[in-house]
Amino acid sequence: MTDIGIKSSYISGYTLYHISYYEGSSGIESELEFPLKTYLIGPEVAIIYRDSRGKDRARLSFELLTNIDNGSGRLKDSDWLSDDIDIALYGVAHPGKDIYSESDIELKATVFDINMFGSLYSSQRFTAGPFLGYRYQDFRFIARNVNQIGYGPYSSDYTGFIPGEALHYEVRYNFLYGGINSEYSSGSFNAGLMVALGYVLAEDRDDHILRYKLAEAETDGLGGFVKANVSYFFTSSLFLKAEGQYLKFHTKGTQHQYFYRATKECPSGGCDAYVSDRIDSGQWSFSLSVSYRFRYLP
Repeated sequence: MTDIGIKSSYISGYTLYHISYYEGSSGIESELEFPLKTYLIGPEVAIIYRDSRGKDRARLSFELLTNIDNGSGRLKDSDWLSDDIDIALYGVAHPGKDIYSESDIELKATVFDINMFGSLYSSQRFTAGPFLGYRYQDFRFIARNVNQIGYGPYSSDYTGFIPGEALHYEVRYNFLYGGINSEYSSGSFNAGLMVALGYVLAEDRDDHILRYKLAEAETDGLGGFVKANVSYFFTSSLFLKAEGQYLKFHTKGTQHQYFYRATKECPSGGCDAYVSDRIDSGQWSFSLSVSYRFRYLP
């Protein structure tokens, strides 16, 4: 059998990177948290093999979703400097956050997922077994109209509003995962639960337009998700599915940053540095899909 449908989804959460550089106790940290609040839509397809009892023995599923709005929420940018740097710059220590800003965002999102399920146990109403999959996510942001606040001694130099484009940011997640899927069916209703863990490779690129500074990173780590769904068959072929999922990524690596034009921070241009980096994401998604089941056996 083949299920072909249209899936609409709302995703809520964040993707962020946190960088740090220290020499002893002296150093800096910065964190940029980008909002993931957008609506997506796209095709959803499943190819299913059933046994003589009508139970799913194997299933190959994939989906491709893109967003249909510009996203919402605001970019949150935070900076911390150690006390010795505060003293060197302003003559006084300032523990805690030193500079914070928020910006409007525009988001372009693409999500692709493919997975294969095989049944190891089945009864009249219950089926369970392992699955393997791959998920690709691409999030592209444009940030504009920066509202910035400087705290303590940083107030006079770092508080203000900067109109126009501030940065372009893209992050790509490659997620290889495996887990356990269980399904329960009763009449026209089906319910399922998936739990997965796996390996994540994250790559990002941040062009700070206002500072002529480009930062690129590659990190890796772990990810996982929990997904639950309920389906209702209006007929033997036409059905509606509701789905909820929570997904979490946590990765670590190194960021390379450099100035591609001369600035006050880098008068000669071309200055570069390598800093510790962490790229994380937490995502809630809620979906509805309408599908039609094509049967190839009499």
